[in-house]
Order: sequence, then structure tokens, then C-alpha cells
Amino acid sequence: MSKKIILTTLVVLGAVFGMGTLSVVNAATIYVDAVNGDDVMGDGTEENPYKTIGKGISVAGSGDTVQCAPGTYTETVSIKKQVMLIGAGSDKSIIDASSLPGNPTVIWISNAYPQPYGVSGFKITGGKAGSWFYEGNGIYCDASANPSITNNLISGNGRCGIYCFYGYPTITNNVITENHGGGYREGGIVCSHSSPIITNNTISENSRNGIYCYYGSPPVTNNIISENRNYGIMREVESNPSIDYNNVWGNAGGDYWHCSPGAHDISAEPQFIGGGDYHLQATSPCIDVGSNTAPALPDTDMDGEPRIINGVVDMGADEYSKVLAISIELNDTEFHTGETLTIDAHVTNGSEATTVEVKCWVRFPNSKLKSLLNIPKVTLRPGLDVIVPLIKGYTFKGSEPEGGYEAGGRLACPITLDYFSTDIKLFTFTSTP
Repeated sequence: MSKKIILTTLVVLGAVFGMGTLSVVNAATIYVDAVNGDDVMGDGTEENPYKTIGKGISVAGSGDTVQCAPGTYTETVSIKKQVMLIGAGSDKSIIDASSLPGNPTVIWISNAYPQPYGVSGFKITGGKAGSWFYEGNGIYCDASANPSITNNLISGNGRCGIYCFYGYPTITNNVITENHGGGYREGGIVCSHSSPIITNNTISENSRNGIYCYYGSPPVTNNIISENRNYGIMREVESNPSIDYNNVWGNAGGDYWHCSPGAHDISAEPQFIGGGDYHLQATSPCIDVGSNTAPALPDTDMDGEPRIINGVVDMGADEYSKVLAISIELNDTEFHTGETLTIDAHVTNGSEATTVEVKCWVRFPNSKLKSLLNIPKVTLRPGLDVIVPLIKGYTFKGSEPEGGYEAGGRLACPITLDYFSTDIKLFTFTSTP
């Protein structure tokens, strides 16, 4: 069986990663696929991947990348070598330890290494708390571990999202939520004898604290720390966290305990999309109020979009960006004879002027289409955000077929008619109430 692992030359600059010299290494990319992989017959290539992350790490050399396909990986992961573990995104690659016996921590990272080294692009869930502080965490860092932990959703663990015990990770662009530690020294991130860099994370709705410091003095910058069920930031023995440019709001026990807001901290409802979606709404107070000089400020946000869009970075894991899109709202979802359907079309545009065709319509149960709006050509200015109400809606006469209907809105290229954005809403018509 041929070995065809892809080799990449990585140049690691000491000025960036704190090393004294310039080093060049040949690094392999090892592929893992929970659905199609095989630990016995696989060889770690893209065409013939391994099945488990553990297998991929076991064969990885120093500086290698373990690249994981979408899927659920039912295992715990131990990283004790210089390996970069990369998933397909926190909505696609899931490491879930909830069905495993005992009291697992999902990912355990030990020892200090140069970059690239860390975890990115996963949902990390299912840690189950036991008697010891190192049990039940999403990620546990010890023994001077200094990985990058970025672009993850860390949720549903029985103790903490990230527990640092003599660990010094760089923590950026993560959503850390609904971790269920019961002790008062627990929370979204615990810094015990540790001073990790904590920049541009969203730490919300954890059962205890947002960030807890015990013999730890981390820089805490550009984060949203909201609605945790104890304190937002809790400082205890011999700790002196550097706190600034955060939104710390709505934490049940108080926003700060034995520490004070930074000069540029705010305290306001973040205005997330909601329903487990931690993207920012257009009216969020977290937009354009962060620090562009925050330590380890990432180039992109949790979605891989540019981190600074309007001159000043946002707070939290999401960088709000307007995109070319249409969304529609109906005045009701059930209609009867004589009643009128109206549609409000919410149109947004990105950073460049764009020429589009705008359409809204109704599709009957028999597939007949009724056009309600047709603007063949309009140029949207940069950053446009407007609601376009229909001047005339559709009034049901009673002769229409009863059943399920579809209302739609669309932005298209007026030349090629390729679709930029479409939104569909469903409603019903019956002739009598």
C-alpha cells in the first residue's frame, strides 16, 4: 500500500511565535474521516483516510496537521506532541464524548511546542464531570501547554469549556456556552496557575462563571461575556487579569468579582441572532468597539470572514458583516377569503455597490406564480440595509385553491439572472375561517 501523505513546507518565524531562530520543517497533512475512514486499512491520505482522530495523531510527526472531515468523532483526544488538529467547522466536525464511560475530558493537551500546534474548527462536547478538576472539561491544558484554540464551539460539557492548569494557550474566536460545572471555581474558561491569551471569544450562558482566575493573570480583550449563571469575570488569589474592550453583561451573580471593568469595557445586551446563534445583529453594541491592538488578534472571525471590516474590530467571536441578501416577512401565516397578504423585503448589501434584480412572488399549491414585485435593475449602495414594503399585496378572492402556499423574495444578476440570494416563507389559505 503506497504512502501518499501530502508534504507542506512551513516557515515558522521566531518573531511571531517567540522562538529565537528561523526553522523550516517538512510537515505532513494526515486525513481522518469518521464516516468513510478506516484505522486498519487506511493510510492517512485524502483518498484513504483514517477513521479516528486518535489514530491520526498517533502517526503524526512533529509539525504535522491532522485534517478531519465532517462527521461525529465519538472519542477523547490526547495531544502531547506538536500537532495541529483541524476540523471542517464547528457545525460539521464534532468530537463527542457523551456516550463514553467514566468521566472523560474531551481534549487533553500537554507540553509546550512551537506553532502550528492546537485545535481549530470543531464542536467539542460531552465531557462528564467526576471528582477531579481535570475531568469533564471540553479542553484541558496542562504541563505548560501553549496551543492555539480557535474557531471552536465548546458546549455541553459537565465541568468547564476550557480548563487551564499551568497551561498557556491562545484562545480566540471560540463560542463557549452551556458548560455545566457546578463548583464556584468553574466556568467557560478557568485560568488556574495559568495566564492564557483570551481574545475575541463569546462566553455565554455557562452554569458558573464566564472566566475564573486563580493564580492567573490573563489578558482578556474583545470578548463578549454574558448571561453566565455566576460571575462574568471572577478573580481570586494572586490574580491580576488585564481586562479591557469587553462586553460583560447580564451575568447572574454580577459582571465582575474582585476585579474592575477595563476603561473601554461596556455592559449592554449583545444582541445575538438568538436560538443558539451567536452571530451579531446589525444593531449590536459590540460592533466596531473592540481593540485593533488586542494580543493575538486573529485575521478572521469564527466564520473565516475578515476580522476588521469597518476600521475597528468587533467584540466577540463574530465580526458582523453585511452581505448581499434578501429576507422577507409576511403579515400572517394563515389567510382567508378577503384577507390580504403583504410582504416586507429586507435587503442588505456588502461593501461594494451592486446591481441586482429584485423580485417577490406567491406560488400557489398548483404551482401557479403570481408576481408581487419586479424591479428589473437597481443599484444597491455599499452597506445598504433597508426594508422595502410592497405597495400592493395579494388579496384572496376565495376562488384560489386551498392549501399550502409559498411566498418568495430573490436578488438576481439582471444580466445572467444568477441568484444572489433567495428567501422562502410558507403560509396557508382556506376560504373560510
